[in-house]
Formats: sequence, C-alpha cells, structure tokens
Amino acid sequence: RCIVAGVGSLAGEAAVIVGQNRPHTANEADGWVRPGGFRKAKRAMELAAKFNLPVVTLVDTAGAHPGIESEQAGLGHAIAECMATMLEIPVPTVAVITGEGNSEGAMALAVADRVLMLDNAVYEVIRPEEAARILFGEPSKAGEAAERLRITSHDCLRLGIADATVPEPGEGAHTDHQETAQLV
Repeated sequence: RCIVAGVGSLAGEAAVIVGQNRPHTANEADGWVRPGGFRKAKRAMELAAKFNLPVVTLVDTAGAHPGIESEQAGLGHAIAECMATMLEIPVPTVAVITGEGNSEGAMALAVADRVLMLDNAVYEVIRPEEAARILFGEPSKAGEAAERLRITSHDCLRLGIADATVPEPGEGAHTDHQETAQLV
C-alpha cells in the first residue's frame, strides 16, 4: 500500500510515475515498503519500457519493512530486482527525493539517470538516531551523527549523489503542495 504507480501526465507528456505514499501518522510502520511494493514498482517500470515512457519516482520512505514476514516474502530479492529494473530500462528515469530517503527502501527507486532532492530532503543509509546509538552509544547525539553522515540535499549535491536541489516554498514543501510540484 505504500507504493502508488500509474501512467500520468507531466507538462502534457505521458510518463509512468511511481510514488511512495508515506502516511504521517504515529504508526511509523505504515511508511515501510514491503516486498509487494517493490514488485509493483518493478512492474510499473517494465510497463514504461514497453510503451517507451519516461519514469519519475517520488521518494519519501522510512525504508524497507524490517519484519521477518518481509524477509520470508523475499524482501532482498524484490529490492534487488526493482533496482536492477530501474538501472536497465531503456527509457529516461528521474528520481525526486521529497522527504526522507532512507536506506534500501529509497535506493530501490532512486538509482535513476537524474536524482533531484528537495532542499529539506535527506538521503541516508541509516537514520542519524540509529547511527548515534551505534557510534556513540546514545541517540541524543543524532545531530553529530547526521553531520558526519552528510545526508542533506546540499551535501548530496556536493558529493555528486544528487544532480540538483529543488527549492521549497515558504516553510517547506508541506506548506504548499501545488507550488512544490511546480518547482519540481
């Protein structure tokens, strides 16, 4: 349910759009992508290749679902196949990291020809709180861990991970979805 995919229109041009529907609720597990989500994204990319349509992915995820049931359902294989499909399809691909791009859940949909990041987005291999717990033994040092991880959009641009950053309106993308879409 976290992956939404379909054919849409961007500036009058047809494209396959794959988005991560991340509910912002108290239940963090609602934002994790399960194996079926990666398989759905893969099928959408294959459809794009069949009809010669570009692919645009919108990435905002806490990551892949870490439960045993996801592992039993082939999580690693589903992620690898989704990533391989995105790398191999013969159509243009663009990934837009709109919020949090965490670990393999983000990578599976962000190995694109071009990667854009909203100014306030982050792209991380691990959340700073978890890194601080591992590195320093206390999550309260998340700020220091985040600085060392270089996860901000501007860090990623300097490191060549992102191709461009996209400005956000007002106090952030969440304050004006229409303007944010226009800026992207």
